[in-house]
Amino acid sequence: MAVQELQNPKLQQTIQQAGEYLDLAVTLRVKSTWCRYLRDDRDTRGFFNEDPMRKSDMFAEQIAACAAEAYLSCGGGGHEHAAPSSHQIKSIRIAAASLEAQLEASARWIIPIAKAPGFREPLRELGETPSAIPPRAAGRPGLILRRAFVLRLAESLYDLTSTFPVKLLTVAAALGWEDTGERQIRDILSTDTRVAIAGRARARREAEISSENATRHLLARIAVDRDSTPPRDERSDPQKLAEILRLLASLSDQTASTVMMDELTRLAEEFGIEAERHPSGGGN
Repeated sequence: MAVQELQNPKLQQTIQQAGEYLDLAVTLRVKSTWCRYLRDDRDTRGFFNEDPMRKSDMFAEQIAACAAEAYLSCGGGGHEHAAPSSHQIKSIRIAAASLEAQLEASARWIIPIAKAPGFREPLRELGETPSAIPPRAAGRPGLILRRAFVLRLAESLYDLTSTFPVKLLTVAAALGWEDTGERQIRDILSTDTRVAIAGRARARREAEISSENATRHLLARIAVDRDSTPPRDERSDPQKLAEILRLLASLSDQTASTVMMDELTRLAEEFGIEAERHPSGGGN
């Protein structure tokens, strides 16, 4: 089905235009036909005017880039398999629930990792929401690439705005699939799908925050270590040796001073280090 969709001249042209848009310098993108179409359409103006931050050229360019990338993802393949049927999803749910029940019954002897939250929580989530995309309706399969495009763009838009702008999604999808209406977009973005997208966005943000915190802590530690590290001694070895001999010469025990200076001088000569000579007499 996806192959048949790609044979649609309108979709082919749109994918080509998407690539051409992304090839433009960022400063030229906002003036392009692609960007102006998405920003100036009468059905999308409300979205861009709803928030002062959305009125900027930079935001419009980001939205247009998200749409272009979503189209290129369609042209790049990876969607050759149809969306799962309700029966397939139900089978996964039953299997996940059955495995979870078996693990509970075997809690006394099962290996520890099978009891860990890191294993059990994903299993529970698999039982609740096994599919990342909505199931296909009974009867004729839907447009696989359009569904994939809408889901990809909806996730990108949610990352940027925490909303699902149906009108914008409709206008963007109509570039490649002319018969797209708001009803088709709402069918794809079911309640379960929106919840799943929001959950993934929340997980990404939490991971980003965790990564940023770890980076800040690392940089702070490096800064502390750098500040606590004594400045590098740029003196030559003979100069350092001369300083050591000077300190030894200042010992109050003149015998110890003389012996230690002689021994250190002998060792230095073995290593080829020649220091400036200091008087051997000690004392303060």
